Amino acid sequence: EPQQFLSSVTYSLPFGFDLSGTTKFTSGRPITARTGADTNQDGVTTDRPIVNGVMFKRNAFRNNGFKDASLRLQKSFVLPNEKGKLSFIADATNVFNFHDVWMSSSQTYTSATFLKTKDSLGNYAPSTSIANDSRTIQLGLRFQF
Repeated sequence: EPQQFLSSVTYSLPFGFDLSGTTKFTSGRPITARTGADTNQDGVTTDRPIVNGVMFKRNAFRNNGFKDASLRLQKSFVLPNEKGKLSFIADATNVFNFHDVWMSSSQTYTSATFLKTKDSLGNYAPSTSIANDSRTIQLGLRFQF
């Protein structure tokens, strides 16, 4: 990706709680158009299309960007006689429920399907499909000894 923004923060809250978060925002990765066939008959099927006598340049198109923000809230307790530490954890990934749609980095060029996304079965997905995980919240318990 030509541009990336990554951040990580940890903050100690009152009563022994710790709050941490990460964010990642990226611009889209390059996409190269392909014919999907051996059009120049050299035995390789990664040929780029020629439209109006001009060959498409490599990485001429851009994928969609990516967005993610995740949070963790943690409370730790030291066990009696220093036998260890017990931590209660709540994790939330994709807190803002971003809907990121991704496309393959090499797309077959046809007017009807170019820059369309495919699902995990290889079928063309609707333009509103979600490729990344939706918001997820999980609770955890960690014992350190």
